[in-house]
Amino acid sequence: GARSASGIKEKNVNIKIAKHVKTILVNRFKYRVVMTRKDDTFIPLKDRSKISNKRNADLFVSIHANAAKRKSAHGIETYFLGTSHNERALETAARENGELVKSDKDNQVQQILASLITTTKINDSSRLAGRVQQN
Repeated sequence: GARSASGIKEKNVNIKIAKHVKTILVNRFKYRVVMTRKDDTFIPLKDRSKISNKRNADLFVSIHANAAKRKSAHGIETYFLGTSHNERALETAARENGELVKSDKDNQVQQILASLITTTKINDSSRLAGRVQQN
């Protein structure tokens, strides 16, 4: 992972932010939060998405801190599952969302249901991303 100019590791910042976000979501909004990682244990992204899918999560948040050589670099990026047909975006969506993205082998009913679920999640994710960017 990335390191700051002073040697702070991205993974240490991320876990502190994630725990703080969990506290806010649980205490203020009464959400049930499942952490895929609570310490310095590495969990591959595909396994994190499996945990989320097994728990029937309504939301999957992955917190990262970018690194840049320019000290003037600042801001945030927010990504979510979308309808992009860009090859790289589709690969990222498949990797990030695991079983949510269905294959062409599914029967027609499963494809329709998957499309409805995906559309709902895209809309919800888009609204959340907008709120994150505004705040």
